[in-house]
Amino acid sequence: MEAKAAGVRAAQAKDYSRAAQYFGEACRMEPTLKDVCYYQGRALYYSNRFEDALGPLKQSIEAGESQARARSTMAECLEALGRAKDAEREYKFAAAEANPQYKVRWAVFLFRQGRADEAVAPLREALKISPDDFEANLEMGRVLFEGGKLLPALPFLQTALRAQPGSTQAHLLAAKIDQLLGKTGEAQQHLKAAQAPAP
Repeated sequence: MEAKAAGVRAAQAKDYSRAAQYFGEACRMEPTLKDVCYYQGRALYYSNRFEDALGPLKQSIEAGESQARARSTMAECLEALGRAKDAEREYKFAAAEANPQYKVRWAVFLFRQGRADEAVAPLREALKISPDDFEANLEMGRVLFEGGKLLPALPFLQTALRAQPGSTQAHLLAAKIDQLLGKTGEAQQHLKAAQAPAP
């Protein structure tokens, strides 16, 4: 328990290298202690030690903990390692859970792979679960924009901005769309909002 608590403190301080050491100790000594192997894998991921993260993430899955969470992090590691096919399998598994964040991660992966058309379906599923979700709306706006669907993209970006009015990404994307649609005044407002200092 002491190692886990120390790992939590280090992670809160964003000292992920030290957090990985503490969680690793807890994972070795008490592998059945809730979440410690997952936390070790996540800390290693944040430390860019993607290959090292795979082992503790597998342990977390074998321990019967939240499989979607561990598999989604594993997918991120595999993608970073250039193992797109393996990453796709894990993203898809995680996205089967009724949690919008895993569906959004799956969609973002597809988008990065140049498969924007395929990204629409998991984003629609995420929005059915959580219509006002910031990430789901932002990514749907991005996917539609990249597909040349400017007008359909705007309502999603507007919803994203209602959720997070200070989002630089959403403002910049909305500005691009407004500019392309000839709505110069609206584009300037979004650019001004994007450049405003964070509250």
